[in-house]
Amino acid sequence: MDSQGSVLPLSMQALWCAVRHRFSLEAASPDVQRELHGRTVPWDSKVIGDLKQTLTVCRVLLFSAPFYLAYIQIMNNLISQAGQMRLGGIPNDTMQVWNPVACIVLGPIVQRGLFPLLRKSGVPFGPIVRISAACFIMGAAMAYAAGIQHLIYSRGPCYDHPLGCPDAVVMQGSSTVTVGNDVSVWVQMPVWFILATAEILGFATISEIAYEQAPKSMKSVVQAVTQLTAGLAAIIGIALSPITKDPTLVVLYSVIAGLTVVAALPFWFFFRTLDHTKSEEGPGRQEA
Repeated sequence: MDSQGSVLPLSMQALWCAVRHRFSLEAASPDVQRELHGRTVPWDSKVIGDLKQTLTVCRVLLFSAPFYLAYIQIMNNLISQAGQMRLGGIPNDTMQVWNPVACIVLGPIVQRGLFPLLRKSGVPFGPIVRISAACFIMGAAMAYAAGIQHLIYSRGPCYDHPLGCPDAVVMQGSSTVTVGNDVSVWVQMPVWFILATAEILGFATISEIAYEQAPKSMKSVVQAVTQLTAGLAAIIGIALSPITKDPTLVVLYSVIAGLTVVAALPFWFFFRTLDHTKSEEGPGRQEA
């Protein structure tokens, strides 16, 4: 029973047994099955314990779908937003370079500065609080993006249809180019640093939970659920596609900001005891 190949089938049998007993893993334990049903099951109590732990980790991961939804805006909508502004000669997709730069700059500050300061101050900042804070910060980044989009729509020459009016086509030398609305692309800079802060707190902690708290026999399942969470975020993004266009991009960013912030509250409420459990087991590696 050491290999995943032998544990997973037993885990699925135990899980199905729990489903048939009103979704109770306790009812699927070997002792209960023996005492109440006179039945000897092929799994042991360790399989039940690993299942409980795995399901808890998977619930934490699935709750982070709105966080992933906000993050994937880096790869599409925020780049398009940059293209709707005055670029000053730089390509609009160059702006996303500031995200890894911000991570490199802010990472040591958060890990070597913020975390030790909070520990010395006695402020609890376990994994669940960190992910909740990351959701709030990610929501703030999307709210800032909504503000930028509103600013773009308030400026000419094309107002709420950037790049889409005849006045956006101008002559530069012997060629014609299409220019964005009269807003400097550099007003977008803070959003990349806000996103980087959320990434440092969120993704690092999600990876920590997936690796450290998943049972050894179930790590492949947890990693699969991590990818499933990203897929769920993409599905939500597809559902929002009707407003992923001008002149409703302000609504898009506002909706994503709201989803991310609202998700943080029930996330913390339902999983806050995991921070207490981790504290009782011993001081965690906040720098991880």
